[in-house]
Amino acid sequence: STYISGADLEPFREVRGRLKLAEDIGLPGRVWSSKEPQWVLDIVKESTLIPHAEVAAEVGLTAGMSVPVIVPAKGGLKAAFGMPILVENSIEVILTFFMRNKPRKRDLKSVVDLLSPVGSQLGAVVQRKRLDTALREAYEELQQQNQQMEQFVHTVSHDLKSPLVTIGGVLGMLKEELQEGRLDDAGEIIAVGEDTVVRMQGLIDDLLNLSRLGRMVSELQSVELLPLVEDVIRSHRVEIDRHHVTVELVLNEPCVPADRNRLAEVFDNLLVNALKYGCVGSEPRIEIGSEKADDEVRMFVRDNGPGIDPQQHEKIFGLFQQLDATNEGSGVGLAIVRRVMEVHRGRAWVESTPGKGSTFWLAFPAHVAAAVLDR
Repeated sequence: STYISGADLEPFREVRGRLKLAEDIGLPGRVWSSKEPQWVLDIVKESTLIPHAEVAAEVGLTAGMSVPVIVPAKGGLKAAFGMPILVENSIEVILTFFMRNKPRKRDLKSVVDLLSPVGSQLGAVVQRKRLDTALREAYEELQQQNQQMEQFVHTVSHDLKSPLVTIGGVLGMLKEELQEGRLDDAGEIIAVGEDTVVRMQGLIDDLLNLSRLGRMVSELQSVELLPLVEDVIRSHRVEIDRHHVTVELVLNEPCVPADRNRLAEVFDNLLVNALKYGCVGSEPRIEIGSEKADDEVRMFVRDNGPGIDPQQHEKIFGLFQQLDATNEGSGVGLAIVRRVMEVHRGRAWVESTPGKGSTFWLAFPAHVAAAVLDR
């Protein structure tokens, strides 16, 4: 920000507002490099400090500009003073003061002695505000996690009771059969119990997988989408061919910042979901693509199936949620998709209208993608 006292210096304020700070530019650059207060006693002689000389000349300025600038009301600018605001020995802010009168040499140390404690206090305030913000964010995240844990425990306890009740009933039936010496149906009863145990084990495995998603397997890297998506498609080729599904790739963005293993898991779940629920017509089709929009790198899996009621768009990302209970599966797949995207600081959602298919979207912040690609 910039403070100017004097309407004649308004052009200076406007130009200064557009200036980007760098270590090698003007007085702020000197302060930045040294981490110490710096004086410029004759800014006329040090005209290289000003990156916008033509505008500065109109207001009597021949030196650089920084954040913020404080200028007295009248007369030409003669001297400048820059002071760093440090937080844990790192510069957070550089204050620069431009003066219309040259300071006397005996005043130089006095100004530094006067303003240094102010700078220290400002640094402490910045650090305290940062800690307050971090604590508030950590508290809010903890509250959210507690709510998610309560929902998780409630859902798990409810859905794991079902196979346990089935197993209990199977054991009761088997006990009666054995007590009465009837063994003809024992094999069938045992088979039902075994199937239920397998289903329960699958639920537990999915839950364990979901619980591990809070920890990234590796740091983010630039993942090439084409080979990853082709690998996922290849692993489901038998089912794709059996249902005569046409799969089309439209990858306008070739790479995304991700943990490759987790991203493969996401695409696997979305493809399985599309094959189960979106490929029921006479000409089933799945489109997988990527694009850049609204400061995000986005990917999508689109089908031409029956679509999803808007009231179900959020519900299907919850645990054990299945729109069609006759399909096999634990109902954890889309919950895993959303959790993986949360870990990546991204998001996942669905756009769908009944009768017009569904599009499942994944989005990563574009600045994260740029930072990863620049490494």
